[in-house]
Amino acid sequence: MREITIDVVWATLSRLGLHSHLVVQDERVCRLIREWAPSMKPADIATRLNAMGLLNIKGRPWTTTNVRDKLHDLQIPFLYERPRRRTASRRGPEPDPANGQAAVNSDGRSAGPGS
Repeated sequence: MREITIDVVWATLSRLGLHSHLVVQDERVCRLIREWAPSMKPADIATRLNAMGLLNIKGRPWTTTNVRDKLHDLQIPFLYERPRRRTASRRGPEPDPANGQAAVNSDGRSAGPGS
């Protein structure tokens, strides 16, 4: 007897002309993304897909990155989202005085001698 694997299931569905739930949902998501992409940003598309209860291929809610990847896969141009500005707390490591950079306290003032 042949072992039942995911490949066997897919082959059987294909042979019978049937589609799995994932394929049907993916086709619906692709149709919606194609419809919305010209006028919506990826973040807005993700929000609408999630509001409709549609999940990504991994069974998780849609994120902006998931939508961008799907748009790229489908070769669909999309509205550009300007990256958010980094806040002071996310700018990276503090300057290193040993390399000639002035050390700065968390309040932005110089932390050098005499301060």
